[in-house]
Amino acid sequence: MRILDCSAGHRAIWFNRLHPEAVYVDIREETSPSVVADTKALPFREGVFEMVVWDPPHVVNGPESRMAEYYGAQRAEDIRRMIKGTAVELYRVTTENAVLALKWNDHDVRLERILKLMEGWSPLFGHRVASRMKHRSSTYWVMLKKRAPGYSSKQLAFKMLGQGTGFESAKPDW
Repeated sequence: MRILDCSAGHRAIWFNRLHPEAVYVDIREETSPSVVADTKALPFREGVFEMVVWDPPHVVNGPESRMAEYYGAQRAEDIRRMIKGTAVELYRVTTENAVLALKWNDHDVRLERILKLMEGWSPLFGHRVASRMKHRSSTYWVMLKKRAPGYSSKQLAFKMLGQGTGFESAKPDW
């Protein structure tokens, strides 16, 4: 399996921080990624990766903040633009049946709003893994699946039921 970690950082989520099937991308050279790149303009050809791991910046902070020391300053518009642009690039560099494991903390932006920005990706399931009361936020892991080009839920339903495909008598495989 070819895995893209497009927010590698210090690889805190990994059991094996040098997993042989993973390519680690980060815009910050000091984190020693496999590839230094902006996730909105990935240097990979189309259809390479089967899985993506993504823990994007999620806290709005100024240039003098403690978070900026580690992750850089982030404005709300920067985060929105990065989510939208990266989702498009991830769609491009992934295979037809790719999945994306997204980690998100809703400190400043609700998870639902982020999922709406991720064109081409459908949430499958997720789980809240932590809650903080001091700043009232929750951290989630969500698994998303790449949508087929021209995807619509109605088309998917017909395909699963074998309707309109010339195989009307076929039973669904579920």
